[in-house]
Amino acid sequence: YESNKIKVDSIFCLDPVVRLKIDITKKEKQKIDEERSIEKNIAGLIGHLDIGYLGLLNSDITLTTKNKDKYRPFSTRGNNFEASDIKIDSSKANPIEIGKLVFAIKNYKTSSADSMYDVRFDSVVYDEHTLILKNFRLEPSEKNYNKDKKYVSIPDFELREISLSELISNQRLKAEELVLKNSRTINYYYPKSDQIKPTQPITKI
Repeated sequence: YESNKIKVDSIFCLDPVVRLKIDITKKEKQKIDEERSIEKNIAGLIGHLDIGYLGLLNSDITLTTKNKDKYRPFSTRGNNFEASDIKIDSSKANPIEIGKLVFAIKNYKTSSADSMYDVRFDSVVYDEHTLILKNFRLEPSEKNYNKDKKYVSIPDFELREISLSELISNQRLKAEELVLKNSRTINYYYPKSDQIKPTQPITKI
């Protein structure tokens, strides 16, 4: 009551439906740090919190961002969202602090801009602006009739210093560094024949 803050040990939500709408339009003649702007908007909606653990289990999440007159939706269903050591305070320069965030996405799939390839992965860990994808796969889509198709499987795929504003508002992955762990197990294969080529450097693939 004295500090207008809610402090709890653990929060569990089963089958939650979360809908967020965020305006990220830059104001004229005003410099805005886009990363912090998005975080401050989210922090302002949620309030002043100190949470040891947060689990949204089997959740449906819809996020819509507005940039001038453009609206971009993002939605995901039936996923588990878990975070620990969460501190939210919109008055701070860094309004959202999260010790660790795990977003387990079931059978996630998205397509490349030209629709020739599908990108799939099993789960996501977001920790200090690092995005870790487990079992990342690049596979040709049903529209891809090229003879030289590529099938790539990478167990541990990290993008460091990722831009949240680009990811949320423009659906574009922008990062400072790409790290491939267990790179010796990168596979370049033909699923129909189950033929696996010898391991190759990712630059050749």
